[in-house]
Amino acid sequence: MDYPGNFETPAFPAGKRIAVSRVMAIWTLIAFLLTIFLCGILLWSSKSDRLEPFMISANNDTGEWKIVGRNSDSLEYSVTYTMQESVVGNFASDWFKISADNSENENAWKNCDRNTCVSGDSLMFGDRSCAIYCGSSDELFSRFSYNIIPDYQKRSQNGETWKLDKKTLSISPVGKISDNGGTWQVNATVVSNLAGKIDMKAFLKVARNKNFYNKTLGFYVADFNAYRIGEQ
Repeated sequence: MDYPGNFETPAFPAGKRIAVSRVMAIWTLIAFLLTIFLCGILLWSSKSDRLEPFMISANNDTGEWKIVGRNSDSLEYSVTYTMQESVVGNFASDWFKISADNSENENAWKNCDRNTCVSGDSLMFGDRSCAIYCGSSDELFSRFSYNIIPDYQKRSQNGETWKLDKKTLSISPVGKISDNGGTWQVNATVVSNLAGKIDMKAFLKVARNKNFYNKTLGFYVADFNAYRIGEQ
């Protein structure tokens, strides 16, 4: 006979309870071993997944760019590709930004002097001074001033704020990306405190002028077109 499973007799009244306890103990041990195994996987993945920060240095005399950092030779994309992607992401974030602080908005949207952009005085971390002007062409900034700023000012006066959710930001090239620029597509969600989540699609044309855009190592946004593709 199978003890204790088949010992449900008057002489052994606890046989069934012992069998149940044995099964529970076996499954508890299995669950414990699985937990240890999964913890080991998490620990291994956390140590193997690490950031590899790097810097890009530009030679003022030769104009040559060089990546400085760990494992720079194994980077998948070129310096120009990486820089343009950074310019596109930062510009889109600034374009879709309406702060609760009106003075911050006016500071970011104001018309500045190109020497301000060249000098790099507004390169402090988190400083949005002349953010749109220093990242765009004169033609694009003129469109922003006449078509976008009035609408943004009305929204700000009504207490509305906008912020691009960077977790939803997707940047991809459209066609060939050269050392002098290219066209990029951006998909992202803009979060409004009044309208909720707004899905946006934008196309940006990046160009290069080393004389007036050294804040971004010569790259700037020459054209920008955005479309609302839905609301949540």
